[in-house]
Amino acid sequence: IHFLTSTFVLEPDAAKELKGREIARFAIHYDDDSSETVPVVFSKDVADWWVATFAAPVDPARVGWRGTNSESDPIELAELVWTNPHPGKTITTIDFISTGSNTAPFLVGITLE
Repeated sequence: IHFLTSTFVLEPDAAKELKGREIARFAIHYDDDSSETVPVVFSKDVADWWVATFAAPVDPARVGWRGTNSESDPIELAELVWTNPHPGKTITTIDFISTGSNTAPFLVGITLE
Protein backbone atom coordinates (compact mmCIF):
# COMPACT_ATOMS: atom_id res chain seq x y z
CA ILE A 1 0.00 0.00 0.00
CA HIS A 2 1.31 3.46 -0.92
CA PHE A 3 0.23 6.44 1.18
CA LEU A 4 0.74 10.00 -0.11
CA THR A 5 0.79 12.14 2.99
CA SER A 6 2.37 15.06 4.82
CA THR A 7 1.87 17.36 7.76
CA PHE A 8 1.77 21.02 8.72
CA VAL A 9 3.81 22.02 11.78
CA LEU A 10 1.57 24.26 13.89
CA GLU A 11 4.44 26.02 15.66
CA PRO A 12 7.62 26.23 13.54
CA ASP A 13 9.84 26.32 16.65
CA ALA A 14 8.53 22.85 17.57
CA ALA A 15 9.88 21.13 14.42
CA LYS A 16 13.21 20.19 16.03
CA GLU A 17 11.42 18.71 19.05
CA LEU A 18 9.20 16.60 16.78
CA LYS A 19 12.10 14.88 15.00
CA GLY A 20 11.82 11.12 15.50
CA ARG A 21 8.38 11.30 17.16
CA GLU A 22 5.30 9.47 15.95
CA ILE A 23 2.84 12.14 14.81
CA ALA A 24 0.21 9.86 13.29
CA ARG A 25 -0.51 6.22 12.50
CA PHE A 26 -2.45 4.10 10.09
CA ALA A 27 -4.63 1.36 11.58
CA ILE A 28 -5.10 -1.37 8.99
CA HIS A 29 -8.19 -3.50 9.76
CA TYR A 30 -8.75 -7.00 8.38
CA ASP A 31 -11.94 -8.98 7.81
CA ASP A 32 -11.09 -11.29 10.75
CA ASP A 33 -11.23 -8.28 13.16
CA SER A 34 -7.44 -8.20 13.59
CA SER A 35 -5.40 -5.10 12.76
CA GLU A 36 -1.90 -3.78 12.14
CA THR A 37 -0.52 -0.36 13.06
CA VAL A 38 1.77 1.64 10.77
CA PRO A 39 3.46 4.57 12.59
CA VAL A 40 4.16 7.87 10.82
CA VAL A 41 7.37 9.40 12.24
CA PHE A 42 8.33 13.06 11.79
CA SER A 43 11.52 13.62 9.73
CA LYS A 44 11.71 9.94 8.82
CA ASP A 45 8.34 9.44 7.10
CA VAL A 46 6.99 13.00 6.80
CA ALA A 47 8.07 16.59 7.41
CA ASP A 48 6.34 19.92 7.10
CA TRP A 49 4.79 20.02 3.62
CA TRP A 50 5.99 23.60 3.12
CA VAL A 51 9.71 23.06 2.66
CA ALA A 52 11.28 25.76 4.80
CA THR A 53 14.51 26.30 6.66
CA PHE A 54 12.84 25.86 10.06
CA ALA A 55 11.49 22.37 9.37
CA ALA A 56 13.47 19.17 9.66
CA PRO A 57 13.59 17.66 6.17
CA VAL A 58 11.98 14.34 5.33
CA ASP A 59 14.14 11.40 4.27
CA PRO A 60 14.77 12.08 0.55
CA ALA A 61 13.77 8.50 -0.29
CA ARG A 62 10.28 9.29 1.05
CA VAL A 63 9.52 12.29 -1.18
CA GLY A 64 6.57 11.26 -3.36
CA TRP A 65 5.72 14.61 -4.96
CA ARG A 66 7.28 18.07 -5.20
CA GLY A 67 5.75 21.32 -6.37
CA THR A 68 5.32 24.98 -5.46
CA ASN A 69 2.56 26.96 -3.80
CA SER A 70 1.04 30.23 -5.06
CA GLU A 71 4.05 32.13 -3.69
CA SER A 72 6.46 29.85 -5.61
CA ASP A 73 7.68 28.33 -2.33
CA PRO A 74 8.62 24.64 -2.54
CA ILE A 75 6.14 22.14 -1.11
CA GLU A 76 6.29 18.35 -0.98
CA LEU A 77 4.37 15.25 -0.02
CA ALA A 78 5.86 12.03 1.33
CA GLU A 79 5.20 8.54 0.01
CA LEU A 80 5.04 5.82 2.65
CA VAL A 81 5.08 2.26 1.36
CA TRP A 82 3.76 -0.52 3.59
CA THR A 83 3.94 -4.23 2.84
CA ASN A 84 1.04 -6.24 4.22
CA PRO A 85 2.49 -8.90 6.56
CA HIS A 86 -0.72 -10.93 6.08
CA PRO A 87 -1.29 -11.08 2.30
CA GLY A 88 -3.88 -13.85 2.75
CA LYS A 89 -6.15 -11.56 4.81
CA THR A 90 -8.58 -9.08 3.28
CA ILE A 91 -8.14 -5.45 4.36
CA THR A 92 -11.55 -3.95 5.13
CA THR A 93 -10.76 -0.42 6.35
CA ILE A 94 -7.86 1.92 7.04
CA ASP A 95 -7.94 4.63 9.71
CA PHE A 96 -5.55 7.61 9.69
CA ILE A 97 -5.09 8.78 13.28
CA SER A 98 -3.23 11.85 14.56
CA THR A 99 -1.33 11.48 17.84
CA GLY A 100 -2.30 15.03 18.81
CA SER A 101 1.24 16.35 18.51
CA ASN A 102 2.03 19.91 17.46
CA THR A 103 1.29 19.03 13.81
CA ALA A 104 -1.68 18.64 11.52
CA PRO A 105 -1.03 15.45 9.50
CA PHE A 106 -3.05 14.95 6.33
CA LEU A 107 -3.57 12.17 3.80
CA VAL A 108 -3.85 12.93 0.06
CA GLY A 109 -4.19 9.45 -1.40
CA ILE A 110 -3.83 5.68 -1.08
CA THR A 111 -2.95 3.28 -3.89
CA LEU A 112 -2.21 -0.45 -4.08
CA GLU A 113 0.30 -2.51 -6.03
